[in-house]
Amino acid sequence: MAQTLSRIITAVLLAGSLTATATETGDTVKVINKPEKVIIGTGKGGHSVKVYRNAAVAKQSGPFLYSYTVTGDSLKDGEEEISEESIIFQAPFINKGKKIRGNANKKWRYRTGIMGDVYIGYSLVSGDRHGLKDGWEYGFDNLAYIGVSSPGGSSTFTFGFGIGGATYGAEKGLIGRADNRGRLSFVPGPENSHDCKGRLRMFNLRYPITYRQRIAGEIGFTLGATMVMNTYAKASGSYKIDNLKTEGKYKGLHQRFLTADFKAGINLGGGLEVYCKWSPVSTFSAQWGPADKHISVGIAIYDF
Repeated sequence: MAQTLSRIITAVLLAGSLTATATETGDTVKVINKPEKVIIGTGKGGHSVKVYRNAAVAKQSGPFLYSYTVTGDSLKDGEEEISEESIIFQAPFINKGKKIRGNANKKWRYRTGIMGDVYIGYSLVSGDRHGLKDGWEYGFDNLAYIGVSSPGGSSTFTFGFGIGGATYGAEKGLIGRADNRGRLSFVPGPENSHDCKGRLRMFNLRYPITYRQRIAGEIGFTLGATMVMNTYAKASGSYKIDNLKTEGKYKGLHQRFLTADFKAGINLGGGLEVYCKWSPVSTFSAQWGPADKHISVGIAIYDF
């Protein structure tokens, strides 16, 4: 879907730029498959359209698949002048570029974006389980982000804001329960009960710092650290006695407000990453709930 959208937008941008100058140069049609990115620049020197090759191919054949410049003080090959109104387009998102003049391959680039890093992973409870089973984590590590890329784009540093959540079940025969002080525990169901179930759900705000490094083409690695604000926790427990179901739901729990995650990942290309994440700080202190720590493995899709 993202690839199809990028082709449509690219075609529209190229067509608009070329037809705007048809009176001077004649109509031109250029069909380009799978470009790395398209940059349309406007400035004092005129207008330029540059279509970039895949990073791996660019090392051997140069960066440009197609370059088109019109009017006045033309920009040299490899240079660009981009005003605040210009668009830097790179599938699958559209980002605003700051004003840059000089050789683009020798400049650090600042960028912003949204929906940049969606993830889902299997979360393993380490150490004493305190009645919890392994669960799942999910969310957006970079719902919005700002970042900087090195010359050539091989290294990228970003700081973002995201949201996330996690769900854990209780071990067999246990139910979730909180006392009147909000202390959470997972305990056996009452005598003669069956179908005992328990669950813990967490919601958090995330502030990740991420470093990504390309090694060969789009293959590379990721290192990151995230400050996590655990803003909401909810537990539940249910059981049956003589086919009569009893269920309890518990809010107002005393989870730690601040914890941290540390991540390492392998970038497989195409925006796909396999990661391992370590959470060294327990979600609850031993006084208020399961003092569990987690190690998770999963996949992420990113755009930078």
